[in-house]
Amino acid sequence: MYLPALPAIGRSLHTPTASVQLTVAAFMIGISSGQLFWGALSERVGRRLPLLIGFGLFVLSCCACAAAGSLSQLIVARLFQGLGACSGMAMARSIVSDRFEGTDAAMMFSWQHLIMGVAPVLAPIAGAAVLSLFGWRAIFWILAALGASLLAFIWLRLPESRTKETALLALSESRLAAYGALLRNHRVLIHLFAAALAAMPLMTWYSGASPLFQDSFGWSASESSWLFGIMGVLIVGATQFNRRLLRRYRPAQVIRSILALGAIACLCTVATVGAGLAGPPLIAAAMIFTVSLYGLVSANMQACALAEDRSRSGSMSALFGCGIYAGGGVVAWFVTLMPPAGGVSMLSLMAVELTAAWLLLRWMDARASTGAAVETPYPTAPAPKL
Repeated sequence: MYLPALPAIGRSLHTPTASVQLTVAAFMIGISSGQLFWGALSERVGRRLPLLIGFGLFVLSCCACAAAGSLSQLIVARLFQGLGACSGMAMARSIVSDRFEGTDAAMMFSWQHLIMGVAPVLAPIAGAAVLSLFGWRAIFWILAALGASLLAFIWLRLPESRTKETALLALSESRLAAYGALLRNHRVLIHLFAAALAAMPLMTWYSGASPLFQDSFGWSASESSWLFGIMGVLIVGATQFNRRLLRRYRPAQVIRSILALGAIACLCTVATVGAGLAGPPLIAAAMIFTVSLYGLVSANMQACALAEDRSRSGSMSALFGCGIYAGGGVVAWFVTLMPPAGGVSMLSLMAVELTAAWLLLRWMDARASTGAAVETPYPTAPAPKL
């Protein structure tokens, strides 16, 4: 919601927009590292208590963001905002894993992304409107109010979902032992790294789109916010199209094909721009198309990763989210160092991220085909050739 306000925050706090992008990196660091804590806690005390504590922290940190008087204060507040917000992300995955498995889990993750997809559609547009009417600080006050509403809903209506198997296992091993057991599984590691790489184009977009369109292309905050809205609509559409694909293909097949498609689209656009045949509209369209493909990848990647060890769903969910947002924090920092280059550098980075994710999964497939890996609930199959 505050992304269209990055340039305005820079002017208000008398700091370059590139420095304000560090607040995105701080949020990513908080949202990644915090999931390790919430995931471990949820397997011992259940899913409700971490949600209540996390959303309480989120509300307080939103108030701190609104009152920040300097960039350093805003960065610290955004870090704690991420620590609180990630409780919802980690617990949402754990609750689905507690109650569903297999393709049903992938279907539920698609529904989850449909609900979550409303935010990317409405938030940038609403943020730009609030920015023009009341200033950037009002955005964080509104987020605090929304967080308080969710806190009340969790307290009054959300039932506990932790299974007895998870509770018993949590009592018999330490959290470090649980994370160690997961990280010693090479399939888990590959899924974690591939998921982080597959999510990086989305993080690249969030970190660099507003400065690129507003500072380099000269578009207004309102115009750039509509691009975020279009991208959000396409992601929502992709998540629902994913449910139709799952009736014919396994999640692993969908993931590999879509990663290849996204990388090819980025490289073709870079070549077109390099030849002087395209301008800002095509660059924006290529970025939106590539990022929207994440709607076809995310739910399937979550289902495949969590299927590796359902008895440690809280810890697995935490590692999954931590990897994605840790990668996002690195990308957010890296984007601040990249020259704008008319969007070519961002598209090139997206292509590298998607190609690396595809190569990792294909390597895992090769190990499985030679008998080096143990069969799992989600056997990987050759993806349709592209």
